[in-house]
Amino acid sequence: MTTVQHMLFVLLLQFACLESFDAKQSIRSMKHTNGSHPCPQPTVGNCSCEWTGPYVKVTCVGLDTVPEKVPESALYITFFNGTIKEIPQNFFLSFKNLITLNLKENKISNKFKLPKSLFNLFLDNNCLNASTIFGMFDGLTRLRALHLSWNPLGEKLVPGTFSSVKNVIELTLANCLLEDVGENMFLGLTNLRTLKIFGNKIRTLKRGAFRGISCPKGETSLTLKLVDNLISHIEDGAFEGVHGLFRLSLDGNQLSSFPNLTGFPKFSDLTLSQNNIVDASSLTHSGIKQLENLLLNNNQISVIPEDLFKHIIIRTLDLSSNRIKEIPPRFLENPKTPQIINNLYLYDNEIEFVHSESFAGLPNLKTLPPPITNIKALMRIL
Repeated sequence: MTTVQHMLFVLLLQFACLESFDAKQSIRSMKHTNGSHPCPQPTVGNCSCEWTGPYVKVTCVGLDTVPEKVPESALYITFFNGTIKEIPQNFFLSFKNLITLNLKENKISNKFKLPKSLFNLFLDNNCLNASTIFGMFDGLTRLRALHLSWNPLGEKLVPGTFSSVKNVIELTLANCLLEDVGENMFLGLTNLRTLKIFGNKIRTLKRGAFRGISCPKGETSLTLKLVDNLISHIEDGAFEGVHGLFRLSLDGNQLSSFPNLTGFPKFSDLTLSQNNIVDASSLTHSGIKQLENLLLNNNQISVIPEDLFKHIIIRTLDLSSNRIKEIPPRFLENPKTPQIINNLYLYDNEIEFVHSESFAGLPNLKTLPPPITNIKALMRIL
């Protein structure tokens, strides 16, 4: 570790420790430093400054405009829960050491320049649109977290919006009125670990929609959350070109069948709860070989094909709140590899027929299906 890296580590550690001071000590520190260092004094809202040596954390709440006399040595700046409508274009460029910028819950609608030192950028709950943010992130090669949720971005983003932020590991686009995930929208995100696009109006995932997304080379840790959209159709190849996909959440959509996930043999979590899935048979041909958690609860599944899970290793399977009437024999037994399933959920179905060997071949099962109370099922267990 170089001397500079060590100093930065110490500073970050000291900032983290500030929050662990008792209240009296914190107040004494604030009173002492406020006398020797400037801190913004806005007409509307209030600001506080926490100093560690020459560096400062600036937190302002309830502002109606950006404040004057913000110390240029700031590592962290928060202008939160205000009514700021416009940021002067070059306002933040003088903050050469700025690591985190939090502008959540304002009314910002204009494009402005950002310092290249940024690691974390929070722009949630503002009035930004797709054309405004295009080009805003150019040159931010250090950026790791980018949060844009609750902005009226519009129907779709401009291709290349994120092409310069290749080191971003977390991107959130929740509740942004997005209707389309266009081709090349996420081009350049080659170190991504989490992408959240929930609460939008997306109806179709087109072929190549996520092309260009990948997690760090050699890793399999990418989480893609598409929860609470209006997705009813996923084109074949929608996830082609995506490398390292490990967790996929499609809960709360309008899918009627299991999506084609060819090319992803191993998942940690695959969740499709609260859809309209009637037919899950395409899972058999998906190429998926192993799943930690497969959640298909709250759908419209009425039939479990006997070979549906024959070639998949699963640890947790949730089929609760469907319309399943019959449990086929050995429906989870894998003929080649011992099944590792620990948890199986089948409650709130319409089960009428259970075979005597329905749950055979499951030596590790810990959470058993609840007792069958349907009289028809009790009478027809073989």
